[in-house]
Amino acid sequence: MFYSTFMKATRIREAFCHGLWSPTKSDFLFSLNCLSLNEQQVALRFAYQRDVLSSMVGKLLIRRTAVRYLEISPHDVKLERSPEGRPYILGYSDVLDFNISHGGDFTIIAATSEGRCGTDVMPIELPVF
Repeated sequence: MFYSTFMKATRIREAFCHGLWSPTKSDFLFSLNCLSLNEQQVALRFAYQRDVLSSMVGKLLIRRTAVRYLEISPHDVKLERSPEGRPYILGYSDVLDFNISHGGDFTIIAATSEGRCGTDVMPIELPVF
């Protein structure tokens, strides 16, 4: 389930509800193969399926954003982390800034070519009266 907002060509916000995603075996393997070997290993280390899917979706959203905005091949997307732990695309950190957040059933990405951006998502438990 994709929810997408394009405010300008240089600002992107997307959310994916991985809590509703029940991939078939072939869809899961196809999605997994879109990731680098290291990213596959990281995702598959999680004990729970929801965490595996959340990790995969985050990396896939980064690739989708890079392909659409930077017009590069998904295989040319090399993810690195700054000393502070912030992810960036090797060779494109001065062109595109993005941030990923996972919470509850959602994984979201925000990206911009104008400065830095941040995003956060979390489930809210409403009180029952």
